[in-house]
Amino acid sequence: MNAPDTKPHVIVFCVNYHSYDYLRTFVQSVDRAAASASDLCRVTLCVGDNTDREWKGAPLGEAPHCLVHNFPYHLNLGYLGCVTKMMTDLGWDQVCEADYTIISNVDLTLSEDFFHVLFSTPWPQDAGWLAPDIYTARLQHHDNPFMTHRPLEHDFMRWRILYSHPLLYRFLEKLYHLRGKHQAHQTRQKAIYAGHGSIMVFTKAFMQARQLLEFPSFMYGEEIYLGELTRLAHLTTYYCPQLHADNVGRASTGKQNYTWLCRLNRDSLRIIHDIFFREK
Repeated sequence: MNAPDTKPHVIVFCVNYHSYDYLRTFVQSVDRAAASASDLCRVTLCVGDNTDREWKGAPLGEAPHCLVHNFPYHLNLGYLGCVTKMMTDLGWDQVCEADYTIISNVDLTLSEDFFHVLFSTPWPQDAGWLAPDIYTARLQHHDNPFMTHRPLEHDFMRWRILYSHPLLYRFLEKLYHLRGKHQAHQTRQKAIYAGHGSIMVFTKAFMQARQLLEFPSFMYGEEIYLGELTRLAHLTTYYCPQLHADNVGRASTGKQNYTWLCRLNRDSLRIIHDIFFREK
């Protein structure tokens, strides 16, 4: 009988929605990173399939260096909605005992040394959320550090106006990406408010302090929601450029129109504001 593997443990929760080609590439990158760090850690990969029509069965490819769990829900549960259901179905005790929990989209790839760096770096003791360097090549833009400071009331007012006008939002989004091409890549680790939501790394301290991630909306605004949970747990979010992922971005949401996107953003931000930012 084989002895149980007692190496440190990371669980990766990824969400697929009509993006099977990206999923295969993502799984391959996770497996390569797991193989490179096999002496340091063990990796569990949980794949939630939100694809609600014309889905494909088990299109993962090989991942021999990971323990893989498939969750073919085939219901569009949203990003954190799908992750929370996977966590519940896997078992919260197992999730909270993992050294790190990663939540990710599938339209990106991990660097081969991702897990090696994660488990060999002495992160700050108060770390709750580690935000990797995420590079989106099609935009020539680094997505982290995403939010350096907690939003203020005027930020929510500005977002309310922005997401009420889809054409304005589309124009300003393009302007933002153009400006992002010329911003210097930040290479120093530092404390921030929230990381980009495409891939998020949480410590055991975060998961044990905030077990149920019951996101109050369908999707969008997850970064602020998780930034608030980190803050309320008296933990800190750190931008960690030592960790790296390459992003494509919007493989799923890019299929939706801007009116839909703006409405969901507006609704989520209103709910998050009422929960965390409204004066009691």
